Parts: sequence; C-alpha cells; structure tokens
Amino acid sequence: MYVTTGSGKIIGTTFGLIPDLQLQNPLILGPNNTIAGTVRVNAALVNHGLVDPGGAGETGCVLELQCHPKIGAGNWAVTGTGNRMRIVTPVAGTGNLSVEGTLDVERHLWLHGTFFMGSGATVNISKEVVLDVGQFQPMECPE
Repeated sequence: MYVTTGSGKIIGTTFGLIPDLQLQNPLILGPNNTIAGTVRVNAALVNHGLVDPGGAGETGCVLELQCHPKIGAGNWAVTGTGNRMRIVTPVAGTGNLSVEGTLDVERHLWLHGTFFMGSGATVNISKEVVLDVGQFQPMECPE
C-alpha cells in the first residue's frame, strides 16, 4: 500500500506514469493531495483527495484513468481550458464530479456526489457505458 499524506501534488508531464501496482498494493491519495497534469494512472487508486488534469493550473493536459479500478470519497474534476480526462477503467465513489473541459467516459462511472458541468464542458459517453452521479447541478445558467 502506498499512501500520500500532508498536502501536495503528483504532477505528470508528457504522460508520466503512475506504475501498475498490484491490487493488493493500491495508491491511496490522501486528503489535501492531488493527481494533476498529463499522466496515466495505472495503479489501483483510492481517492480521498482530488484527481484533476488542471489541478496544477496548467492547460492542455490529458489525465487517463486505466487498468485497475479507481474508488474513494475524493473529488474528480476536469478544470482549465483544453484539459481532458479519459476514464478507461471503472470508477466508483462518494465524491463530486466537476467538468469544465472534456470528460471521456469509456467505462462505468458511479459517484454518489454532485455533478457540476460548466457551459463549455463536453462529456463523451461510450456506447453501453453507465455514467451515474447522484445529483446534477449546472455551474452556469444559459442566458
């Protein structure tokens, strides 16, 4: 098991890779910690913090969630211009989902929190895939 503590960020650049840890050794992202930037997260992940390609204030980042499942009470977001998150493994939890950029849902996504969607956001859902979030709340009302 690998646990982040304190406050800080794991920032990927040009597809940094969080290794393919075995399921019995997940990465536990602690509160006040963030995974951000352009990175592929292959490890089993328990999110108690924030997963957001724009979490470091950069733009044009792609964060991919793949291989092992991702779970937890933490938040998931796509903030910032031109940022994208690709979900290619199941994700489940009780956190919120906030999208201002692009979200590609290629595997099931279940969250018990609230789904915030900005006016310029794009959400692409693959055929026969479930996107289930407890509540929907637009971030901006159309004029």
